[in-house]
Amino acid sequence: MLRVEDLYVAYGDIEVVHGIDVEVAPGEVVGIIGSNGAGKSSLLRAVCGLHPARSGEIRLAGRSIIGDPTFRIARAGLTYVPAERRLFPDMTVLDNLLMGAYPQRPAPGRVDEVVALFPRLQERRRQAAGTLSGGEQQMLAIGRALLAGPEVLVLDEPSTGLAPALADEVYAALRILRDDRDLTLILAEQQVGRALALVDRAYVIEQGRVRLQGTAAELRDDPDVQRAYLGIA
Repeated sequence: MLRVEDLYVAYGDIEVVHGIDVEVAPGEVVGIIGSNGAGKSSLLRAVCGLHPARSGEIRLAGRSIIGDPTFRIARAGLTYVPAERRLFPDMTVLDNLLMGAYPQRPAPGRVDEVVALFPRLQERRRQAAGTLSGGEQQMLAIGRALLAGPEVLVLDEPSTGLAPALADEVYAALRILRDDRDLTLILAEQQVGRALALVDRAYVIEQGRVRLQGTAAELRDDPDVQRAYLGIA
């Protein structure tokens, strides 16, 4: 579904992603894990067309998307949920959701599917998005992305700034998308234990390079991952 080959990303003269390769199969859930500043967000922003790659290749369902603008990548089936959420704070929850399908109208029943996934959004559909809690805003950001009808959903740090209970709610919804909707998911996450409980496979990124990769079980059992990310001496 997605193939990233020998990708380099830079900000000015400072290179932050150094020749990364990533593959994601249809229906697979893949984690990009690592500490803050490892290059996870830069990798995802390049994949989604929000920051130009210095070199390399990115293919979505076999078609090169490198250099394509973000709106074209989204229309091709890959949508992005940024860590900052980027909601329209003065618009209602419902209007924020509908913006996910812009410029088309959402498919019949899609809004109902999203609010069934996040019941809090149904309760607050007429409320201004800026008045929601952090967890509710994250649910809304994910719901807005789902209104586009993606084949691949990319999430950057979905648990950032959330209380544990709200992070649990968000991850419960992601499990439903994984198990019941057969949606391909890619997520960057600092909370490595939480991510490994969800994903099929993961790439461990350190200083802009892939340090390790493997199944969730393999990485949970890896001594380096346990020591560096799971707090196991």
